Amino acid sequence: MNSILPHDDDVEGLEVFGVPPLRARLLARTIRRDVTDTVCSLLPGVERTTGVTWLFVLENLLAMQVNEMVRDLEPGIPDAQLNSAAFALGVMFPISQELRRRHDAALPETPLVSCPPTRSLPDVPERLRRLREIYATRSEEILSAYGTSASRMLQRQSRVDDVTSMMTSMDDLPWGSWTAFTAVAAMQHHGDILPVPGRTASEKKGAEREQAEAAGLAFTLARAIAIDTAIGLIARAGVEY
Repeated sequence: MNSILPHDDDVEGLEVFGVPPLRARLLARTIRRDVTDTVCSLLPGVERTTGVTWLFVLENLLAMQVNEMVRDLEPGIPDAQLNSAAFALGVMFPISQELRRRHDAALPETPLVSCPPTRSLPDVPERLRRLREIYATRSEEILSAYGTSASRMLQRQSRVDDVTSMMTSMDDLPWGSWTAFTAVAAMQHHGDILPVPGRTASEKKGAEREQAEAAGLAFTLARAIAIDTAIGLIARAGVEY
């Protein structure tokens, strides 16, 4: 059975976060198709660049660190619900994998693994620039309850430094920063068809409601951190437009 299921690596990655196998297959297909199509629509030409390598690094680095970041902000979130923070990043993995596949299909002579960095600047559409402003404001509203503006700026710079330190070249940072932001924006755009921990908290009672609310808070904070980091990468690249 497994041999006829495409892209099982995406499915297995989602199962790590506790998504049941059948649900993981359906979810991976939705992200590969609908969400990645939105990424390519919002940022035309992205699938023909090396920008996806930055998304891959951001996803994986934050997925490993974001639970502790959220714990520092909200120490009262129980461990079980805290895992929703990592899930907020992990659920994005199929985007980077699908963009890699699309890159290699479009440019078979230079697969992503051996492709030189894309040195051109992205032509960022007005719609995407507006989304950057909208999500920058939303993430700031969420994170503003935690520390001063100066301390949050230092935290953002530290996360950006961590991402850039993992890259061998900065030449494609303009594309990479916008690719990372666009991926998070696309996940937000499709929130109505994607799993969002805590969404049904109001329908629950007692301890179940408290657990759902805690999971929702962890997820929301993690997604805000991802957006804030991507926006920091855009600023570092100097292509804010």
